[in-house]
Amino acid sequence: MFGFGERTEVDLAQEVAGDVHWYGTPKFHESDLGTNSFGQGIAVTPLQMLTAISAVANDGVLMHPHVAKGIIYQGRVMEIQPYAVRQVIQPAVARTLTDMLVKAVEQGAPQAGVPGYRVAGKSGTAQIPEGGGYAADRVIASFVGYLPAENPRLAILVKIDEPKGETLGAQVAGPVFSRVASQLVQIFGIPPGGGTP
Repeated sequence: MFGFGERTEVDLAQEVAGDVHWYGTPKFHESDLGTNSFGQGIAVTPLQMLTAISAVANDGVLMHPHVAKGIIYQGRVMEIQPYAVRQVIQPAVARTLTDMLVKAVEQGAPQAGVPGYRVAGKSGTAQIPEGGGYAADRVIASFVGYLPAENPRLAILVKIDEPKGETLGAQVAGPVFSRVASQLVQIFGIPPGGGTP
């Protein structure tokens, strides 16, 4: 649906597909239905996660990701054109999800906020697999989001492997997201409503 469990086909070598056991596939087990619902037992790449939330920001359209805007070769600029992969959710559903993600930031991860901007996002705290189970004291803390929520111009993912001390994604990765986003809206001249500067 959002590209989880499949390669994004980004213009980089060695991309992996991640690991998701979808219903009806050979790897699926009945217990996956419950554990997948809260993110346990699946593995997605940071680029897959960023591409997925970008689809929500883009009215439900999943875009093909690129790492460069263009290539300069022998004095000529070859611009890389973005293109849609598929519509993964309806625009109305994407707007509802955006409202929910704004509330998730305002009520659950205010440290990821950017003054003057509505931020849509979600924190994550993932256990690290170890010896057939999960490590008791090691996690991956993350925060993924976009802004301005009403007219998105930036999508950012922050991933911190094995943070020391505090481990919750909102408290560890949220403030980093806020600092990065605050600087980027200034660098790119993005006004709070997301219009053209």
